[in-house]
Amino acid sequence: KGEYLFREGDCSSGFYIVNRGAIRLHKLSSGGSQQVLKTFKERESFAESTVVSLSCYPANACADCTTVLARVDKLGIQRLAHSRDAIRQCLSGAIVRHLTELVSHLEGRAFLNPESRVAKWILEEGGGVFVENPRSFEIISPKQSVADELDMASETFSRKLRSLREKGLINVSNKRIDIVNPVGLREIASEER
Repeated sequence: KGEYLFREGDCSSGFYIVNRGAIRLHKLSSGGSQQVLKTFKERESFAESTVVSLSCYPANACADCTTVLARVDKLGIQRLAHSRDAIRQCLSGAIVRHLTELVSHLEGRAFLNPESRVAKWILEEGGGVFVENPRSFEIISPKQSVADELDMASETFSRKLRSLREKGLINVSNKRIDIVNPVGLREIASEER
């Protein structure tokens, strides 16, 4: 927890898959302000673009909690990708998925009010916005990391969770969120500013 896997500008040695825990990918301004790009959790991969086209990591990666990772060696995967179309397609698919998620994340920050961003985040963490019956889940990252990812203060995140609970859309117990009313949550998740 709190340990950096790599820092922006470090030479790439490969990409990673989260086995357990969470890795926060973020950028730092010259003044030290942090902008969270995404938090990667169990079964998610990141940094594939450094294998395909970049020689350095474009952001910082820090463990939000106790985390276990698998590193896929850059040179090894490049050799395999030259001879296997399926591996090239998987790498390309991962890069496209990350780009799509980044665009969605930026749209959320630009167009959604804070409560809508929290509702959308809950649906995504529960299995996806378009899943008919999203599941319950545990928040494994610190509250501040989640709030940073949603571009809001930690207190605002807590207030929005309370508001969604009071509306009967979710139940919150410690770090567990139970999705009670996915239809109502989807309605709020789509409300723009």
